[in-house]
Amino acid sequence: VPLLAAPILGPLEECLHLGCWTKVLFSLVTACLCLFLHDDAAFVIELVGIVPQNFMCAVLPCAALLKLHGDLGGFRSCILWLLIVSFAIYGLGATVAAVLENVSNQLGLDVA
Repeated sequence: VPLLAAPILGPLEECLHLGCWTKVLFSLVTACLCLFLHDDAAFVIELVGIVPQNFMCAVLPCAALLKLHGDLGGFRSCILWLLIVSFAIYGLGATVAAVLENVSNQLGLDVA
């Protein structure tokens, strides 16, 4: 099971109480999804990677710093807000670009 699945498997094992069978079940579900999605699996992986990683690695740390230390001063707060807004726009733009690329590929359009 990939390392990226560890944050999912921990709580899943606690909820299902299946022990090592949780990993087997997770692997089977993942394999079935890949077979079902076939050519669209890369698109789904791209979407699932863009939004959560962008927010967990950039937006949430900046927001947590703002929340924990509200008295950072005008310049530092402004920079943090600029980062939050910039990464939110980047995440939205990357998601729209991925969806448009997938739609154009599905329709057979050549987008350069």
